[in-house]
Amino acid sequence: MAIDQGKFKVFCRYLIQVAIDKRFAVYLELENLFGLSRSQVGEYLGALGDYCIEHSLPLLPALVINSGQGSLPSYGFPYYQEIYGKSWGDLVCDVLDYYHQPHVLRNQQKEYFAGMDAVVSEFLSDRQVEDTSEVVEPEPSDRPLV
Repeated sequence: MAIDQGKFKVFCRYLIQVAIDKRFAVYLELENLFGLSRSQVGEYLGALGDYCIEHSLPLLPALVINSGQGSLPSYGFPYYQEIYGKSWGDLVCDVLDYYHQPHVLRNQQKEYFAGMDAVVSEFLSDRQVEDTSEVVEPEPSDRPLV
């Protein structure tokens, strides 16, 4: 499966916002929001997990849970627990401690979001992921603007 760079950047930003809001995201939420299948969400989470490991960041995919399985992470999550040497709860705490800081300055917020685009692009290009995102201009419409 090809990872769309533009979509992946927004995917990363969205999960950062989830962390800032001190909440979890469920697979179905990500499927609906990003127009991905469940397995594609898993691919994006795997790439994000690799990104977090390579950049020594807390594991953002720890905040994504299955709604129908007792609100637990996916079956592949033990891999990350082994890499980080921590329980799921500890990994979640690390993410929330890192991103949920009410006193964070505007510059830090900028780094979390827009400032990460170049780093994510470099990460994806190292993985030989093509930038398949494109700007699509809307078709003209006879409907009045609201």
